[in-house]
Amino acid sequence: MFALFANIFAGGFVLDDHFLIERNPRAHSLAGVGLAFTTDVQRFQSGAAAPPAYYRPLTLASYVVDYALWGSRPGPFHLANLIAHALAAVLAALLFMRLFASVWTAAAAAALWAAHPIASESVAWISGRTDAFATCGVLGALIAWLRWREGGGHRWLALAALVTYAACLAKESAALTPLMALAVEPLARASRGQQGRRLGLGLAVLGAAVLATIVQRVAVIGA
Repeated sequence: MFALFANIFAGGFVLDDHFLIERNPRAHSLAGVGLAFTTDVQRFQSGAAAPPAYYRPLTLASYVVDYALWGSRPGPFHLANLIAHALAAVLAALLFMRLFASVWTAAAAAALWAAHPIASESVAWISGRTDAFATCGVLGALIAWLRWREGGGHRWLALAALVTYAACLAKESAALTPLMALAVEPLARASRGQQGRRLGLGLAVLGAAVLATIVQRVAVIGA
């Protein structure tokens, strides 16, 4: 995978990268980590409100941490994106293994997904890491969800909810995680005697995690 995306290290900051990271004093101090959780992307970027209002504090905080570690060199930022994509590929393989019980099928499917050109933007564009971060969260949540559905303790459900919450703070699209959990339900090896009760409980808990991020968003940015 690193060979496939090796050319990204020749690139610099582009498009939103300039305003979010390179020329943004709010990203150049660790105080920006706290700011990331108390403002929207547009205010973090320019200091002024502008539609649309995105609330993605974990992603914004990652820019601040990267800048604190590496300064204005784009290479390490690209490396962070690539590592996130690689982690997503590993999680995809683990999820496919749980769903299809075949190591080779899981590995092939994950490799195809990891190498597909559709992923190039989230890897090559530093500001595009929102998708890689959210994907890691959603896949991790689904793995924990299946472990719980297959008889694991409630700690697995708690983990699924926590990771869902974090994924939503990376990008709003992760709010679909409860629906994805329902979609993989036919492939879960759940005990028939507990299916209905545990399914309802689990979806309620995942839904509560998503709702918590919505409440947090409204409290912080009012929309």
